[in-house]
Amino acid sequence: MGKNVKKKLLSNKGLNLTWVDYVMLVGTVAILVIGMILFSFAMKSSKENQMQMVGEALDTLAMNHKSQMESFIEENMETLELLATFPEIYEMDREAQRAFLKGRAPKAGFTHFFVVDMEGQGYYIDEDLVRDHSQELFFQWLTENETYVTSPFYTEDKAISTLSVPIYDKERNKVGYLCGALNLMQIRSLFSGNQFILDGEWFLVNAQGQYMAHRDMSKVTKQENVFSEKNSELSLIHKAIMDKEDQQGIITLKGKTWLSRVLYMEDYQLVLVVSCKEDAILKDLTRLDVLRMLHTLGMVLLFMLLLRLVYCWKKSDKKNYTDTLTKCNSRAYYERVLEKLERNSEHRISVIYMDLNNFKEVNDTFGHEQGDKVLIAFAKSLMEAFKKHGFVARLGGDEFVCIMLDAQEEQINRLIKLVHEKLQARIAKEGLPAFVTTSYGVAHREKSYLGKLSDVTVEADKKMYEYKEALRRTCLEAAREEAKTVEIEALDSSGEILEEGNIEE
Repeated sequence: MGKNVKKKLLSNKGLNLTWVDYVMLVGTVAILVIGMILFSFAMKSSKENQMQMVGEALDTLAMNHKSQMESFIEENMETLELLATFPEIYEMDREAQRAFLKGRAPKAGFTHFFVVDMEGQGYYIDEDLVRDHSQELFFQWLTENETYVTSPFYTEDKAISTLSVPIYDKERNKVGYLCGALNLMQIRSLFSGNQFILDGEWFLVNAQGQYMAHRDMSKVTKQENVFSEKNSELSLIHKAIMDKEDQQGIITLKGKTWLSRVLYMEDYQLVLVVSCKEDAILKDLTRLDVLRMLHTLGMVLLFMLLLRLVYCWKKSDKKNYTDTLTKCNSRAYYERVLEKLERNSEHRISVIYMDLNNFKEVNDTFGHEQGDKVLIAFAKSLMEAFKKHGFVARLGGDEFVCIMLDAQEEQINRLIKLVHEKLQARIAKEGLPAFVTTSYGVAHREKSYLGKLSDVTVEADKKMYEYKEALRRTCLEAAREEAKTVEIEALDSSGEILEEGNIEE
């Protein structure tokens, strides 16, 4: 059984309710029940249906976008693959490649072409330029993927992404890579004619979150990253990238909540997000305003009731269940807890009695003010050790009792030792009489046994006094042994003096 259930069994603080409290409670519950029933029906017939309808439309729109994107990329990949089959390309003759490809890029839909050999040297066709890519992450990506769409890179006025395909010779040996650069504005233009739902939005990002395309292409040219957007919660996009699966649900972007469809394009490691603002979907559901007001009124009444209940609980608890001096639970509270546990056979119940040794001497020698300080120190030590594990109460004088459920002997002994250590530390810190120690007695009622708990408490009390008596006898025996030792040492000393006197004579 869990800790909360055990804690509840060891708690029995009462609440003093008047007829006014009961009227407020019944009225509040009635209003809340009626309001919640009406609210549930209204939500089921309006909000859920509206969200479902928009969600289905988003599914269709997102799949259309994905299909357009894939077709666009595949067509360009096929163009590159076709060009790579010509001998002017796969023979890897630099001059022949330049002559064959020069001027073809715009006609094929690319901004420019370049060829990368197996050593990472890139030959740019229209610029008559050679660049060393061998140490760049770009070249590593080329070698690890059959086809690849790079992250965007940027010029003064545009963002470009590169598509690449491998080049094979006649013997199907890979000899290089044919790359074509695409202006990402072309992707933006794919969706320019689509009608978005309500206040809708779309964007395309790579696996690192960089914008590849957006309705506002300045996000791309400014090299923004969707995961860097402030006031955003994008776990749905993270999940799509990590699991490589399509997702649907809610995202938060710049503080706005969006119903979204997130589609993962595994072949190109791109993520397409199509969304609609949640508040735009629900803006016409004004008929729920009355129900919201009713719900709010119920919550206000409930809050007022809770304030009164807390006041009554505090007042009752302070008066009846808290020891005034030590702020520990009182004897009355202890008796109520015992009564509650009396018929409970599901737990092993342990009762630990503890008191102070030499406490009377503290009061007689140093006065009751010091005695009270010692009691407070003892109570604090007990509560710090046992409160999280069970119940602690002061029975009277210097006697305290702890109740634990399903505790093992090792745990009980460890907590008793901890009480003694904490008490000694407080005594040293506060300058209290140092000769004060503790005694204890432990008794149990085993699980599935309904013997009287009063007998268990009597047994624990008896064991405490047996422990105290054994401790007293031990101290007496130690004192006697010490006295004998002192007497023998004195006799030995006298014998030595006598022997020295005889020698002198």
